[in-house]
Amino acid sequence: MNTKKIVYSAIVGGVVFFIWGGISHSLLPFYNNTFHAFTNEDEVAHVISANAPASGIYFMPWMPMGESQPDSATAAKLMDRLMNGPFLFAAIRVNPLGSYPMLFAVEIVNDILIALLVTLLIISLKTSSFRDRILAAEGVALIVFFTRVVRDWNWYSFSTSYTLVTGLDMLVGFSLLAFVVSRFFRPQQQMT
Repeated sequence: MNTKKIVYSAIVGGVVFFIWGGISHSLLPFYNNTFHAFTNEDEVAHVISANAPASGIYFMPWMPMGESQPDSATAAKLMDRLMNGPFLFAAIRVNPLGSYPMLFAVEIVNDILIALLVTLLIISLKTSSFRDRILAAEGVALIVFFTRVVRDWNWYSFSTSYTLVTGLDMLVGFSLLAFVVSRFFRPQQQMT
C-alpha cells in the first residue's frame, strides 16, 4: 500500500474540496436566496440574548422528552404550536465566534479527512472507469444528502431551495473530489 500517495491524495483532494466549498458559499449565488433576514435583527438578537442562556441547539416549541411529560392540556397546546407555528430549530451562539483562522483550520482538516475516506473508497473499487469512481463518490454524497439534509428539510422545515442547493453543492464537491483522487490512482496503479 502506497501510504505516501494516499496521504498526498487526501491532502490535495481536501484542498480542492475546501476551495469548492469557498466558491459555492462565497462566489456563486447558490446560497444567497436560501437565507432570509429578520425584519428587526436587533430586536431578535435581544430576545435571543434574554432567552438563550447558553450556546447550543434550540427548538421551539420545546416539548420535554423523558420523565417530565407535560399534562395533556399543555401537550395539546404544544402540539398545536408545533403544527401551526411559529416553529424554530436554530443553532445559537451566545459567545464570541473566535478566530476565523481556527474555523478555516478545522474546515480544511475536516475536508482532508473526507478526501481520505473518498481516497480509500476509490482505491478499494474494482473498476477502471473514471465514471464509475465519480459515480461512487456521488453515491456517498447522495447517502449523506438523504440521511441528513432531506431529514432536516422534512422534520425541521429547512427550505426546499436550501435543501436542493445543498444537494447540488454536495454532488459537485464530491464529483470534483473523486476526479482529483482518481487522477492519483489510475487503474493500472490500483493497489491490491
